[in-house]
Amino acid sequence: VNHTEGTVVLDREAETGRVEATFDMATVDFGLDRMNQEAYDVILHVEEFPTATYTGTLTDFVDGAPTAVEGMLTMHGVTRPVNLEVTSFRCQPHFRTQVEICGAGATAEFDRSEFGLVRDLNLGFYPEVKLLISIEAQRVD
Repeated sequence: VNHTEGTVVLDREAETGRVEATFDMATVDFGLDRMNQEAYDVILHVEEFPTATYTGTLTDFVDGAPTAVEGMLTMHGVTRPVNLEVTSFRCQPHFRTQVEICGAGATAEFDRSEFGLVRDLNLGFYPEVKLLISIEAQRVD
Protein backbone atom coordinates (compact mmCIF):
# COMPACT_ATOMS: atom_id res chain seq x y z
CA VAL A 1 0.00 0.00 0.00
CA ASN A 2 1.62 3.23 -1.12
CA HIS A 3 -0.62 5.70 0.75
CA THR A 4 -1.23 5.34 4.46
CA GLU A 5 -2.13 7.83 7.18
CA GLY A 6 -2.07 7.23 10.88
CA THR A 7 -1.38 8.22 14.44
CA VAL A 8 0.76 6.64 17.11
CA VAL A 9 0.30 7.67 20.75
CA LEU A 10 3.12 6.49 22.99
CA ASP A 11 3.92 6.99 26.67
CA ARG A 12 7.21 5.19 27.23
CA GLU A 13 7.24 5.86 30.98
CA ALA A 14 3.75 4.44 31.52
CA GLU A 15 4.42 1.75 28.89
CA THR A 16 1.15 2.42 27.11
CA GLY A 17 0.16 3.44 23.64
CA ARG A 18 -2.09 2.98 20.67
CA VAL A 19 -1.90 3.06 16.90
CA GLU A 20 -4.51 3.96 14.29
CA ALA A 21 -3.92 3.72 10.54
CA THR A 22 -5.96 4.06 7.36
CA PHE A 23 -4.79 2.44 4.13
CA ASP A 24 -5.83 3.63 0.66
CA MET A 25 -6.55 0.30 -1.04
CA ALA A 26 -6.41 1.92 -4.50
CA THR A 27 -2.66 2.30 -3.92
CA VAL A 28 -1.92 -1.41 -3.44
CA ASP A 29 0.93 -2.05 -5.85
CA PHE A 30 1.99 -5.46 -7.17
CA GLY A 31 4.49 -3.88 -9.57
CA LEU A 32 2.39 -4.55 -12.69
CA ASP A 33 -0.31 -2.11 -13.78
CA ARG A 34 -2.52 -4.83 -15.26
CA MET A 35 -2.35 -6.90 -12.07
CA ASN A 36 -3.04 -3.81 -9.96
CA GLN A 37 -6.16 -2.95 -11.94
CA GLU A 38 -7.51 -6.49 -11.70
CA ALA A 39 -6.83 -6.54 -7.97
CA TYR A 40 -8.67 -3.24 -7.51
CA ASP A 41 -11.68 -4.39 -9.55
CA VAL A 42 -12.21 -8.09 -8.82
CA ILE A 43 -10.26 -8.90 -5.64
CA LEU A 44 -10.22 -5.84 -3.38
CA HIS A 45 -13.37 -4.17 -4.79
CA VAL A 46 -11.89 -0.73 -4.05
CA GLU A 47 -14.97 1.15 -5.24
CA GLU A 48 -17.00 -0.50 -2.48
CA PHE A 49 -14.15 -0.79 0.07
CA PRO A 50 -11.75 2.11 -0.64
CA THR A 51 -9.90 1.90 2.66
CA ALA A 52 -8.72 -0.59 5.23
CA THR A 53 -8.15 0.44 8.85
CA TYR A 54 -6.05 -0.83 11.73
CA THR A 55 -6.41 0.06 15.41
CA GLY A 56 -4.27 -1.43 18.10
CA THR A 57 -2.76 -1.20 21.54
CA LEU A 58 1.01 -1.20 22.07
CA THR A 59 1.99 -4.02 24.44
CA ASP A 60 4.83 -6.06 25.89
CA PHE A 61 7.17 -3.15 26.58
CA VAL A 62 10.89 -3.73 27.18
CA ASP A 63 12.89 -0.73 28.41
CA GLY A 64 10.14 1.68 27.32
CA ALA A 65 9.79 0.18 23.83
CA PRO A 66 6.78 -1.83 22.63
CA THR A 67 7.49 -5.28 21.21
CA ALA A 68 3.95 -6.06 20.07
CA VAL A 69 0.66 -4.50 18.98
CA GLU A 70 -2.67 -6.19 19.70
CA GLY A 71 -5.12 -4.88 17.16
CA MET A 72 -7.99 -5.19 14.75
CA LEU A 73 -7.79 -4.94 10.97
CA THR A 74 -10.88 -3.96 9.00
CA MET A 75 -10.62 -4.81 5.33
CA HIS A 76 -13.19 -5.63 2.67
CA GLY A 77 -15.94 -4.93 5.23
CA VAL A 78 -14.67 -7.52 7.72
CA THR A 79 -12.97 -6.84 11.07
CA ARG A 80 -10.60 -9.45 12.49
CA PRO A 81 -7.78 -9.53 15.05
CA VAL A 82 -4.32 -9.09 13.55
CA ASN A 83 -1.43 -8.73 15.98
CA LEU A 84 1.91 -7.19 15.02
CA GLU A 85 5.38 -8.16 16.19
CA VAL A 86 7.51 -5.04 16.62
CA THR A 87 10.91 -6.06 15.24
CA SER A 88 12.71 -2.75 15.76
CA PHE A 89 12.02 0.46 17.66
CA ARG A 90 14.12 3.55 18.27
CA CYS A 91 13.55 7.18 19.23
CA GLN A 92 16.09 9.96 18.86
CA PRO A 93 16.33 13.68 18.08
CA HIS A 94 16.12 14.52 14.38
CA PHE A 95 19.60 15.53 13.23
CA ARG A 96 18.41 18.91 11.88
CA THR A 97 15.43 19.98 13.97
CA GLN A 98 16.27 18.16 17.21
CA VAL A 99 12.56 17.24 17.48
CA GLU A 100 12.21 13.68 18.72
CA ILE A 101 11.35 11.14 16.04
CA CYS A 102 10.66 7.45 16.48
CA GLY A 103 11.00 4.72 13.91
CA ALA A 104 9.73 1.17 14.10
CA GLY A 105 9.44 -1.97 12.05
CA ALA A 106 6.71 -4.55 12.51
CA THR A 107 5.53 -7.76 10.90
CA ALA A 108 2.32 -9.77 10.82
CA GLU A 109 0.71 -12.56 8.86
CA PHE A 110 -2.97 -13.17 8.24
CA ASP A 111 -5.24 -15.34 6.12
CA ARG A 112 -6.92 -13.22 3.43
CA SER A 113 -9.83 -15.65 3.17
CA GLU A 114 -10.91 -14.55 6.68
CA PHE A 115 -11.62 -11.13 5.13
CA GLY A 116 -13.61 -12.56 2.22
CA LEU A 117 -10.68 -12.26 -0.21
CA VAL A 118 -10.97 -15.72 -1.75
CA ARG A 119 -10.23 -15.04 -5.42
CA ASP A 120 -8.09 -17.80 -7.00
CA LEU A 121 -7.63 -19.83 -3.80
CA ASN A 122 -9.15 -22.73 -5.75
CA LEU A 123 -6.24 -22.39 -8.22
CA GLY A 124 -3.64 -22.99 -5.53
CA PHE A 125 -2.79 -19.40 -4.63
CA TYR A 126 -1.86 -19.05 -0.97
CA PRO A 127 -4.26 -17.36 1.44
CA GLU A 128 -1.44 -16.07 3.68
CA VAL A 129 -0.54 -12.41 3.47
CA LYS A 130 2.71 -11.24 5.07
CA LEU A 131 2.95 -7.64 6.17
CA LEU A 132 6.21 -5.72 6.56
CA ILE A 133 5.52 -2.35 8.11
CA SER A 134 7.84 0.64 8.49
CA ILE A 135 6.77 3.56 10.65
CA GLU A 136 8.31 6.94 11.31
CA ALA A 137 6.62 9.39 13.65
CA GLN A 138 7.47 12.84 14.95
CA ARG A 139 6.81 13.92 18.50
CA VAL A 140 3.92 16.37 18.89
CA ASP A 141 3.37 18.00 22.27
